[in-house]
Formats: sequence, structure tokens, C-alpha cells
Amino acid sequence: PGQPMNFRAEAKSESTILLTWSPPRQDIILKYELLYKEISNKPGTPEFLKTFDPVTFFLVKDLNPNTEYVFQLAARSALGLGAPTSEVRERTLQSSRCPFSYPEFSEGITVRQEAQRLGVEVWNGDQ
Repeated sequence: PGQPMNFRAEAKSESTILLTWSPPRQDIILKYELLYKEISNKPGTPEFLKTFDPVTFFLVKDLNPNTEYVFQLAARSALGLGAPTSEVRERTLQSSRCPFSYPEFSEGITVRQEAQRLGVEVWNGDQ
């Protein structure tokens, strides 16, 4: 079969990228095969292969935040696997999680009580 057309990637979150495309013309597509990997200088970076039914989009999940990936897509017909698309690159969004952890207080515990337990003073603005 021919190549999928208009192959595009768009980061949707820190762990997902949405891929979209148009099907090859005049071919009955049985499956699509998606090959992707993280762009990395580390040797042995794994490649992933996903096979799925004929659709025109695919949401790639469980990716790493703020990381660039490269994708290629090929269509499979009764005649076999077609040529893959050109590589498309996209970076996931940066993590929105705060890198610092704050203590969580049990219900009914005030900041002042926790500060006393820790031996620190709490400034309340009118001292």
C-alpha cells in the first residue's frame, strides 16, 4: 500500500502525544504499524512497535515528560507492509508537578501545631 499522508504529531500532555494522518489513497488498509523511540544519546534506547486497526489517529501514552520522540507509520494491506512515512518528531510537555514535596497534614492538625512539633516559630504578621 501507499504511505499514510499528512502524518503529524502533537504533544497533549507530559506523557502523551497525539498522532494524526490521512489514509493512503485507493488502498484497503488492514492494520497500521507505528514505530517510535525516545531521542536519546544513551545506547540501547528501546524502540516500540504498536500495531492497530485502521484509524486516522493514535494517542501514544506512558511517555516521559519533556522528552523528544521520533515516530514513523506504515500501512499494511493484503499485499504486505507499505513504505513508512518520513520521521516525525515531537516533545512531550514539561511536567506540571512541583519538584518539591510539601508535608501533608492530617485532618484537624493546624500549621501552628505542626510548627510546634517541629520546633519552629510561625510568624502570623502581627508580632
